Amino acid sequence: GIGFLGAGTIIKQGSIVRGLTTAASLWAVAGIGLAAGYGGIALAIATIGTLMVLGALSVLQRVERMIERGHQCQLRLTLENPREQLPWVREVLNTHAMEIRSIAVEGISEGVGDVVVDGRVDRPQDLDQLGGELLVHTSVRQVRWSCR
Repeated sequence: GIGFLGAGTIIKQGSIVRGLTTAASLWAVAGIGLAAGYGGIALAIATIGTLMVLGALSVLQRVERMIERGHQCQLRLTLENPREQLPWVREVLNTHAMEIRSIAVEGISEGVGDVVVDGRVDRPQDLDQLGGELLVHTSVRQVRWSCR
């Protein structure tokens, strides 16, 4: 049962896989819960296991933040025939060194929709130049972005 719960937390979005840490944490919590329920010396093992899992999760979160470079940004393009424009959008983003984490098409109505790109850039200021280049294309109606 725990395996099915863990598998349900794993989601693939484009080239990104999310939920692996959550799935592993579910297995760890299940083991800790079994040890705590057994009682006696196993209760001490459950306590030590809890501290180890909490310590590992907090330390690894800090390490992950140090390793990740750049700024996480979301770019939203409103354009005509968005599905047909995806290869062009990818090409432009790659030339501007935006690391694409996910890309999706949303809200198509009367041939116009949004392409939403989540990715990383080294310098958010580069998005000004990127936005200008995107707006030159005849199918692009609007370019918006935000970074964290």
